[in-house]
Order: sequence, then C-alpha cells, then structure tokens
Amino acid sequence: MVTLTITDSTWMMAGVSIGVVFFILVLLVGVLHIFSVIAAKAPHTKGPKKLAVPSAPEEPLLPGKPSDDAEDERLAAVAVAIHLHLSRAHDDESGVITIQPTASPWHAVLNPRF
Repeated sequence: MVTLTITDSTWMMAGVSIGVVFFILVLLVGVLHIFSVIAAKAPHTKGPKKLAVPSAPEEPLLPGKPSDDAEDERLAAVAVAIHLHLSRAHDDESGVITIQPTASPWHAVLNPRF
C-alpha cells in the first residue's frame, strides 16, 4: 500500500498550479473586456436593415390565373408532401430491436451475468 505524504514542495506545487489557473482566468477576462471596449467605440457603419413588406395584390387571384413564383413553389411543396404521405412512400418499421448483447472481458467485470 502506498501512503501519501504531504511535504512543503507538495503545497508549493498546488499553490503554483492554482495561481497559474487564476492568472490565466484574469488575463482572459481582461482581454475580453478590452475587446468589448474596442467594439463599443467602433463606428457602426450599417444601420438596422429595413425589411420590404410585400404589398397586397390589386386583384384577387382566381383559379387558373397565374400567381407569383414563390406561391407556386409553396403549393408544389405541399402537393408533393400530400402525395408522398398518401402513397406511403416511407418505410414501415417493425419496431423490433435487433441488437443482441455480446460478452466481452471488460463487460464481465461490470455485469456478472456474462
């Protein structure tokens, strides 16, 4: 059996390692603070973006009348999704898990059944 002894060099090594960690932490906080001060003083060249609000169409869209491309794409995506859902184009899973446990030397230590 190995006994641990605490000597003066042990305390010095622990103190130095804790000191290094805290020094690096303070240094990191200082660097981040300097970056935030620099970013706050930098002139903002771009203002907030103004979003274009689409206007309502002058005439209501009637069946058979062409509409804009974005609306056509949305309608096509919905039509394809409904078609795939109704045609059952996805796989039917059995819900049975086929993974079998295997015995290994490290597993025998953790689980006495193996």
